[in-house]
Amino acid sequence: MDIQEVCPNYTSAQDLGVDLDELTVILRDEFQTLETVGAVNMTQINRTLTLVQNGLDRFQATVNTADEKMWVFPLILLIVFVTATAMLVGAVLSWTGKSSSNFERKMAYGVLPILIIMAVVCWLLALGAAIASLVTSGKRQYA
Repeated sequence: MDIQEVCPNYTSAQDLGVDLDELTVILRDEFQTLETVGAVNMTQINRTLTLVQNGLDRFQATVNTADEKMWVFPLILLIVFVTATAMLVGAVLSWTGKSSSNFERKMAYGVLPILIIMAVVCWLLALGAAIASLVTSGKRQYA
């Protein structure tokens, strides 16, 4: 920042009452300081924006994965519903005395093991959901 480049018609400070040479030196130093501070701040801003973008990318990937695997829960509910309905039908038929030994065998060796397996799976899912809610709650709770 040369004074002759900034003000080509400047001759002396006596005309203005202000020393433009000294003012130019002060402004140049302040501008360099501002440029340094701006560069540091821009580096920090870029780093913060990168962290936020990475977090958003991970969140979007998690949402996409959850969307792909969302069909599992309705399938489990359907199997539980069908199994419970079959057990209810078996109980009603047995209660009225209209069930055959073949039907009772199918219930004992087919539907009952499926019901037991589904009960265990549902309990495990409930336990996993309870543990996940404790872990993600942010509070330390001891039993």
